[in-house]
Amino acid sequence: LSVVPPPVNSMSLALAQSTVPQGGTTTATVQLRDDRNVLLTGRTVTFASSDPAVATVTNAGVITAVAVGNTTITASSEGKSAAAALTVIRPPVANVTVTLTPSVLAPGATSQAQVALRDAAGRTLTGRTVTFGTTNPAVATVNATGAVTAVSPGIAIVTASSEGQTGQATVQVLVPVASVVFNGSTRVKVGDSYNYTVTARAADGTILDRQVLFRVRETARAQMTTSGVLTPLQAGTITMVALIDGVEWDASYTAYDWEYFTSNGDGFLSIESDARVANRFGTLQYTELVMACGPSSRFFLWVRVPHMITSNGLVAYSFDTGAPFTQTWTELSPSFNSLWAPGSSGAVKTFAQIVATARRFFFAFTEFNSVARAMTFRVTGLSDRLPSLLALCPANLKQLPQSDVVSEPLDVRASLAQAAAKRSSRADTLAEDDVAARRASVPAAGISPLLTNWPTWQTPESTTARRVRR
Repeated sequence: LSVVPPPVNSMSLALAQSTVPQGGTTTATVQLRDDRNVLLTGRTVTFASSDPAVATVTNAGVITAVAVGNTTITASSEGKSAAAALTVIRPPVANVTVTLTPSVLAPGATSQAQVALRDAAGRTLTGRTVTFGTTNPAVATVNATGAVTAVSPGIAIVTASSEGQTGQATVQVLVPVASVVFNGSTRVKVGDSYNYTVTARAADGTILDRQVLFRVRETARAQMTTSGVLTPLQAGTITMVALIDGVEWDASYTAYDWEYFTSNGDGFLSIESDARVANRFGTLQYTELVMACGPSSRFFLWVRVPHMITSNGLVAYSFDTGAPFTQTWTELSPSFNSLWAPGSSGAVKTFAQIVATARRFFFAFTEFNSVARAMTFRVTGLSDRLPSLLALCPANLKQLPQSDVVSEPLDVRASLAQAAAKRSSRADTLAEDDVAARRASVPAAGISPLLTNWPTWQTPESTTARRVRR
């Protein structure tokens, strides 16, 4: 006698959900019965979907909704089958997120609302209708595409709704900036770094706290960090820009540097003081630090102070944060507006090389019938330029006795007068007879062959930019 399992006589198929959102899952359950309606177990069941592009099903009965549409899930076992209809729908919106970039605006400025829609599983949804609104149109408005326009100072909430769900973002409209002042040096030295800030004010003068992003327009002439650190690269005008509330504010600054040029075979290096110095009559001017050398000349270094008369040759100087030195320098007659570093050519050259190792050279002297005048020379970059000047010097610099060093540069009246006439901005304000009346005459001495070639301060062709005097 052989006893065999009863065959499947009937089967039924049920879906846990007959409507499933796209991307969702559900399960199919079957019941197998014999001809006595007894429930059967342990039989092999095969599942299939009439449209796998809409939904797929595993042999375990797990159904995954793939795309919106309709399909039929079929289960088969021992020649019997059952089917159930399945509908895949778009997943409903479960969450709406709104972001505004930027969210802080000045009146008249705009921003774009970005909306992200997600279903209950956190999946991003597309192709849905979104409606925008604002809680305070007097502060900010929003159009159908989410473009927000600031109207007046205050706070408004921008809303975005889709399929019954709503998200929101806050927009702040600030008091408009009416004026901006740049804080920092108005005249900058090539190669040095400067820190800048701005003071923004409303129309009533109230100082406004704003985020500021800095840059320069002439990127080949200067570099500037967004936080306000400026480093000039070339001499000339630099336009500094501050971006505040989406609006650009700019100001022009002058970058200056060493000037190197030649005249009749002699070489010159010159730089002006970092700030203007006032004489006892209140006249403001930039003083000059000059170095010169040529094939037939010694090495010279002097400080020229147009519009001033030196009281004596006693000077004080220091480097960076070092201790000050005092020394007697030579006064240049008859104008007495230049002080010469004393010593032989070799000694003065060594002094110039010491200056080249510093970043700042501080210099002070006493003006005739007045007080001490102090000035600062930013000497960065001298170490790169000094070798070109020294290359023009004689192979063996003259080692002259101190008496000759003192007397040689004294009588340069004609050359300096000619140069002053062509460089009116640097000309002396005191008349020649006024100078003579204030100072005792100095005996004439031999004219230095170097100083008779004093240049007319024309721009060398190789110079790509010149500073503009304020």
